[in-house]
Amino acid sequence: MRSFFFFAIAMGTLLISCSRQQYIEFEEWSKVEHSELMQLELSTIGKYSSTQTFHQAMMLECYEQYEAPYPELKNLLDSMRVLKTGIQYRRGKMYEKHQTLIREKADIKELESAKENSKEYFEDTASDTLVFMTLHNSYHQIIADNEIRYVSHADYAVSLINRIMQWQDTLERQGSIIAKALRDLDAKGGEKNSPEYIQAYGPISEMQLLHKELQAHITGAENAHTRYASARPDDGFFYGPFLVERQDATVVEGVFDLMKENMTSFRNYLSTFQSSINR
Repeated sequence: MRSFFFFAIAMGTLLISCSRQQYIEFEEWSKVEHSELMQLELSTIGKYSSTQTFHQAMMLECYEQYEAPYPELKNLLDSMRVLKTGIQYRRGKMYEKHQTLIREKADIKELESAKENSKEYFEDTASDTLVFMTLHNSYHQIIADNEIRYVSHADYAVSLINRIMQWQDTLERQGSIIAKALRDLDAKGGEKNSPEYIQAYGPISEMQLLHKELQAHITGAENAHTRYASARPDDGFFYGPFLVERQDATVVEGVFDLMKENMTSFRNYLSTFQSSINR
């Protein structure tokens, strides 16, 4: 009888020990599952967060929020938020379920059932993530189709300096062209006060004026670059339908348009000079 008593105690201790080990294993498994499901969630959260930040900043600059494409963009963002929230809730629900089983010392059958059911959490999250990505891609496709874009001060400063460097090369080429035109004119001979010389020199004179004008335009663009390069780099402005126009950027872009007109006029006067000197 005594032997049976000690045997029962030993068996009970063994069963308790086994049960504890299974809880430890379940808890470790639960941590891994929670971490993996959270990784799926983080991708969605990150994409939603960046899109929401972009959308809110854009709408602050929009003066016709009920005009296309903005209502559709809002609907897509709202749908993304619902899916993102559902994914977060599902992960939290799984975590709480597992913690409750551990806390209440659930039996082995319940632990095994929880392991089996966890597949559904992953399957549902994977399904919602696919739908979310479809909405996310649709949102940004509409942005692209409507040529909506955000330009930070830092990016605009880089754009300016790149274009300025190109126009500085153009300015140098203009100088070389003018110098060669003067040499060609002198090589032709003739009195500098003669009507023929004065007529041939006329296009060169215009090119010299355009050269000075281009230099002034470049200086204006350089001043603008200095302002944008020293501004807060993360701040910026939007381009797109019904979005407030940034007047200072418009003025700067106008300077580059004037440079293009300048170069067209310069080429025309060069062509006129070459025609006159080849007669």
